[in-house]
Amino acid sequence: MLALLPFVVIDGPAAGWLRGIGLLDRDEQFTELFFPDRQALPTTVTVGSPISFNFSLHNREGETVAYRWKAVVVAGGTDVDLARGRSRLDDGEVLRIPVVGPAPDPVGPAIVRVTLVGRDEAIDFRVTIVALADVAPAPPG
Repeated sequence: MLALLPFVVIDGPAAGWLRGIGLLDRDEQFTELFFPDRQALPTTVTVGSPISFNFSLHNREGETVAYRWKAVVVAGGTDVDLARGRSRLDDGEVLRIPVVGPAPDPVGPAIVRVTLVGRDEAIDFRVTIVALADVAPAPPG
């Protein structure tokens, strides 16, 4: 019976009290922000066409959290808003969020970045923005 005493104190009813006074470590609390399918992320998009992808949030904060997020395209040294939103997640909940927005000018390499507003958490991927190919007029006849 005495061998069970440390288990009862550390994992039993006293654990919360011991964590509260700093004698036991708290469970790590964090938010996961990730692309659920990196292989499906676009690599090349045409100016004005949709940039479409998904990202996921996983709340591991130990409580319900309201998140604000924004997606931008960084091209030519300028941030262009792609989409933004709010999501409320219970502890342990995972949410897959679709994002669709038009590819901006200028053409060339760009970065698509998703940021949790008010937090130091962001993810990104590279994309190349290309111009719409000139379409030659059909020959007469």
